[in-house]
Amino acid sequence: MEAAAQQHKETPRSLTIERGKKAWGYITNTERQNKQHWLDVGKALLVGRAMFSRKQDKEFGAWCAEHFLGLSRGQRADAMWAAEHEEVYTACTRMNPTHARQQHREDMRKELKASGGAYEANDSHFEEESEDADRSIPLFPPDSWESDTCYPVSTRQDFPESWSV
Repeated sequence: MEAAAQQHKETPRSLTIERGKKAWGYITNTERQNKQHWLDVGKALLVGRAMFSRKQDKEFGAWCAEHFLGLSRGQRADAMWAAEHEEVYTACTRMNPTHARQQHREDMRKELKASGGAYEANDSHFEEESEDADRSIPLFPPDSWESDTCYPVSTRQDFPESWSV
């Protein structure tokens, strides 16, 4: 039985979850954090999310509460977004994935407005967004934020067809 437990601990899935839990502990217990910590948390959450069907949101939430104590639903969605969009997140000037995601949305809004396109306030054009994303995040960041580009230049022309004007 002990050998089976040891073998289970060494799977890529369990290693990813353990790395994410360790990163979350670092984020919550220190003032210093980096993007790799948030990416590790997001990747662990994606692995955890894959263990549950979309109809098992409560079970996934309970799993998150057990493994990532204090991680809010919004932080969870934003960390998973950062892991799913690692290139965009790492190119962003914001450390916290919530702020990076907000900045990315603002950059997309500005790009669409500049091209004459309309922006849908409910973010329905972000097809890859998590279904359980926290919609309480303000659509527009505070005026005090710098508006640095939050996505790689190479992706600016790669908008989904649904964005065409």
